[in-house]
Amino acid sequence: MNYLNKNRNLILLLLSSIINKFGDVFFDLFIIWEITIRYNNIMDAVYLLSGSILFRAVLAMFSGIIADRFDKKKLILFANLSSIIIILTFAFGFNYYISNVNVCLLLILANNVNNEIFYRSSLAMGAEFSDKLTFIRFQSMIGIANKIIDVIGSAIIGLLIALIPYSAIFLLDVLTFICSSLFVMQIHYVYQKRNITMHRKHIFQSVIADVKTTMNYIYKKKYFRYFTLIMFILNLAYGFIPNILPLVFSAENNNSMTFGIIKSAITLGSLLGLLLVAKCGNKVSRLFKISMIGCAMCMIFMILPVNTFLLVFLFLSYGFFDAITQPLFSYTISSIDKEIRSRVLGGIDTIILLSPSIGMFMGTVIMQVNHWLGFIYLAVIFILAFLLMCLNDDLNQLEVKDAGSHK
Repeated sequence: MNYLNKNRNLILLLLSSIINKFGDVFFDLFIIWEITIRYNNIMDAVYLLSGSILFRAVLAMFSGIIADRFDKKKLILFANLSSIIIILTFAFGFNYYISNVNVCLLLILANNVNNEIFYRSSLAMGAEFSDKLTFIRFQSMIGIANKIIDVIGSAIIGLLIALIPYSAIFLLDVLTFICSSLFVMQIHYVYQKRNITMHRKHIFQSVIADVKTTMNYIYKKKYFRYFTLIMFILNLAYGFIPNILPLVFSAENNNSMTFGIIKSAITLGSLLGLLLVAKCGNKVSRLFKISMIGCAMCMIFMILPVNTFLLVFLFLSYGFFDAITQPLFSYTISSIDKEIRSRVLGGIDTIILLSPSIGMFMGTVIMQVNHWLGFIYLAVIFILAFLLMCLNDDLNQLEVKDAGSHK
């Protein structure tokens, strides 16, 4: 009975997360779409996106602290309610807000706070409901769903903009967060209250203490030091390859269709990889090392003259190999002490989310100097991550055994 109840909770949490993701995609894409169309300036959209990414890096630590301190179920419901308020605020002042890019950015950033709180809380809750292998599979299902939503989200919102008034779009967006909340309300979750002093005059000192605790935890444990270092290095490539490299090939071919085809190939490869993870996610270290070798080989083969078909195949392969690193991240989450899981994960994310923008800059500069050198640089990143995995005994032989149906 307990096993069935836990699976029921995971299913409800999965459904809530998927619907919440739809709501976030609709809100962000609608604002970016409207700004781009109205002002015919793609740099405004870039400004909104880059500002959002940097802000979420800063939020990662603090949203993790919040998720550890309070009832996660209530936090999820609060995040959904807050998103509804932001959407309605935007809807009632649409003409004013859409004419001011800075105000739109503030609304997106405010909604990012809700996104982070929802993400950290649902992640920690899912880990509490699962053993390691179940959590890896649960995360792979969320990953598959998010990839699908990312692919079709822009198409759906574009169709909605063409067919229905913006007020109806806002209404649909509000309904997604209401539905997400309804699923969460059905989750059986007992919050174990912690004895923490939360007087106003102590809040700042308490947050500083939490940051110190998080960083000490990461620094003192060899596993988490290596994991954070590996992910920081990998994000130098992960920031550049899916966002900038397709533009490089598209510009070379002078064909805008190339960009969309490559992005679609990466996404399709990721879906195939996540399907493999759902079946073989217990082979944590093996999948990660295969991924690093596969990604490095994809970059090396891109040095050679390739036709469009082979280029698409290489990016599809890259997406596949990239996706099968997911079990390592899920395993790491489930290995963090329950009491400080969210804040430690937030601290790790704060560190590793600083590297994608660095990677985009470095990769672009190197590619402009020499394409061969650029692809070798990307391949070296994956080889270095492979070697770091092999050098750490705790990371090198990770494998999760199925707990069985008695759980």
